[in-house]
Amino acid sequence: MSYPSSAAQPRILFQMSGSIAAYKACEVISSLVKAGCEVKVAASKSLYHFIGRSTLEGLTGNKVFDDVFSSGDAMEHINLERWADLILLCPATGNQITALANGTASDAIGTLFLAHHFEKPYLIVPAMNHTMWAHPAVEQAVKQLKDWGILFQDPESGILACGEEGAGRLAEPDQILATIDRLLGNRVIGVADHASRKKKILVVYGGTEEQIDAVRTISNFSTGRTGAHLVDWFRQQGHEVVALGSHRAEKPSDTGDLREFKSFQDLENELRAILADSNFDAVVQLAAVSDFSVSGIEIDGEITPPKHQAKMSSQSEFKIVLSKNHKIIDLIKGFSVNKAVKVIAFKLTHTNDQQARDEAVAKLTKSTSIDFVVHNDLQEIVAGDNAHLFEVYKGADIICSGKTKTDMAIALDKIVSE
Repeated sequence: MSYPSSAAQPRILFQMSGSIAAYKACEVISSLVKAGCEVKVAASKSLYHFIGRSTLEGLTGNKVFDDVFSSGDAMEHINLERWADLILLCPATGNQITALANGTASDAIGTLFLAHHFEKPYLIVPAMNHTMWAHPAVEQAVKQLKDWGILFQDPESGILACGEEGAGRLAEPDQILATIDRLLGNRVIGVADHASRKKKILVVYGGTEEQIDAVRTISNFSTGRTGAHLVDWFRQQGHEVVALGSHRAEKPSDTGDLREFKSFQDLENELRAILADSNFDAVVQLAAVSDFSVSGIEIDGEITPPKHQAKMSSQSEFKIVLSKNHKIIDLIKGFSVNKAVKVIAFKLTHTNDQQARDEAVAKLTKSTSIDFVVHNDLQEIVAGDNAHLFEVYKGADIICSGKTKTDMAIALDKIVSE
C-alpha cells in the first residue's frame, strides 16, 4: 500500500533510538536528503551515545527534536506528526518498541507516537541482539503494534555487533530506501541511483617508524584505531577503499585491499605508486608521520647509516643524527593521476591553549594542496572508546564538528560523496 501526499517534496519524520546501528540509519537520512526529501529527526537521549546532535542537524539542515519540555518545543510532538508524510523509527531498539506498545510517553519518540494519525504510514526498522528480538515481551509488542496498523521491516540475520549470529541486524540502507519509496508512492526520486554516490578512497593511517639499529626504532603513540574505523565505515557504505596502514596499526575488520608501510620513506614510496596507478576520488591522510628521519648513528665521532647498524650494545653511548622530512601531504595531488582528488588532512594538537591550536590548524588550512583539515586534540581522545571530539575545516571556516569517531566517519563520508 502507498500513501500519496500533496506535498511536492516528501516530508519524513525520522525517529532514532540508541543503537550501534544508528550509523547505517544516517546513510538512509543522507540518501533521502540527496533524493529531494525534507527530513526532520526526533531522537531518544540514548542515541547520543552513538551519534551526535550536530551530525544529524548537518545531514538534514533541521533542528533535532529530543525534548518535549525544551523552550519553544511544547507543541512539536503535535506539529511534527501533522507535518510528516511518513514517520519512521530507525533504528528501533527492543526498549523503544515495547515502550510504544505500552503507550509510554517518557521521551520525544513516545510522545510523538501518542499523537500519531494512523492514516499516515508509520514504519519501524528494528535492530538488536537476536535473543532480544525473540524475547516474548518484544514479540508481543511487535504483534500489538502490527495490530494497530504499524508497519515493520524485519531485521536481517547475520553477525551482530556483539559478535553473535542471528536475526537482529538492521535492514540494509538500500532496502529501507526502497520501502520508503514504495510507501510514498514512488516519489523519492533517485533512490535507484543510490549506488552512484560510491567513491574510490585511499585511507592512510598509523604511525611511521624510523630505524636506529637492527632492533630499535623511533616512533609515536599512534594506534591506527581511528583510521581502521574509517576504513570499515567507508566500506560499509559501499565505497571502494584502499587502506594504507602502518604495519603495527590496528587492522580494519574487513581487511580488503590493505597495504602497509614502516618508515617515512616507505610511506612516500607507497603513496607515489598507489596514486599513480589508480584514479582516487579522495585521500584521507591521518597517518602520524614523523617530522624527522634517522640519517645516521654517531659512535666515537664516526657516523654510520642506521640500516647498516647491528644491534648496538646497551653499554655504548651514541648520538642519533636526525634529518628533517618534507611534508608528504603537500605531494599527494602531484602523485595522483586525478589532480582534482580531494585531500583531507588531519592535525593533532596537544594543548589547552586555543590560540596555539588555531595557529597549528592555520598552517594546514592555508595550503593549496589540502582541501579539508580535521582537527583533534590528544587530550580529547579517549583510548579504546568511541568518544573523539573533532572539527572539520574548509579553509579558515569550521564546517562541522562532532564528539565521536562515528560522527567523524559520517561527516567525512558526506564530504567525500559530494
